[in-house]
Amino acid sequence: MRELFGKPLSDADLDAATRALAAPIIEVGLDRVSLLLVECGGETMAFRAADVAMVIARAPRHRVPHRTNSIFRGIANHEGELLLCFALERALGLDAGAQQAGKAVPGSAVPNRPLVVIEESRRRWAIEVDRIFGVEDLDAAELRKPPLTLAAAHNGCTDALARLSGREVIVLDAKALGCVAQGAIR
Repeated sequence: MRELFGKPLSDADLDAATRALAAPIIEVGLDRVSLLLVECGGETMAFRAADVAMVIARAPRHRVPHRTNSIFRGIANHEGELLLCFALERALGLDAGAQQAGKAVPGSAVPNRPLVVIEESRRRWAIEVDRIFGVEDLDAAELRKPPLTLAAAHNGCTDALARLSGREVIVLDAKALGCVAQGAIR
């Protein structure tokens, strides 16, 4: 270590270091948003990464007698923590059109789908999804307000729209989704 720090700098190295320190600081990442991309009910959606506590690949669900319904799937135990589990496609009403058309609802019969654990106002709850794509980072200015028809659809849980990896993505509002989930267990 002494040899590294005790070695005198050449004039060229000193000039380069001085120029680097004098250069203006480029502010990168101040208005960035990270989104967790998922697929559910045949649609690509995203959660703000700040709302996501963790992702669980597999966790068996257990029915809650006299409480389990189409949105509330039951509870899952993950490392000693009991999580209320909800079906995202049912909470957003994505299955209504498929059922009317006589089609199977994607993912609705799969027992151990991945879970996205949302933490909102110190509460944690899990959402079943069909597939997890990963996290994507984008400039916050790229988020667009959804049109009124889309904002009202999905039980009012659409927060924004974004174009990621060549596809249009619905960014979900964790707080509104939490209200739908709370309504499902009452």
